[in-house]
Amino acid sequence: MKYLPAIVVAALFLGVLYLRWGTSRPRLSDFDAIETYATAKGLRINRIREGGNHWRYWLRGHVLLSNVARTYVIYGTTLDGKRQEIHVAVNPMSPDVLKVLQEEVIAE
Repeated sequence: MKYLPAIVVAALFLGVLYLRWGTSRPRLSDFDAIETYATAKGLRINRIREGGNHWRYWLRGHVLLSNVARTYVIYGTTLDGKRQEIHVAVNPMSPDVLKVLQEEVIAE
């Protein structure tokens, strides 16, 4: 009985980690939203990678993200040949909404 509080705390901690891991995994709907966004902007996607670093956007001071938001970096080419890097986020609480965090032209 003297170890019961420690076991309960450990179980709660592991449960929270499991829920966070489950909600932050990439989803097929994320990639569908990215494809739709790229098509609307006339962007041909070269590569998509997970962003994973929420602090980068928070420290810039202009974006507040949920702790479970999934971030992606899209590398693509526009119709006029410019290569772009676009950082986007998908919040599991509103999965159909793609939030653009940062856009920059890599090369022309």
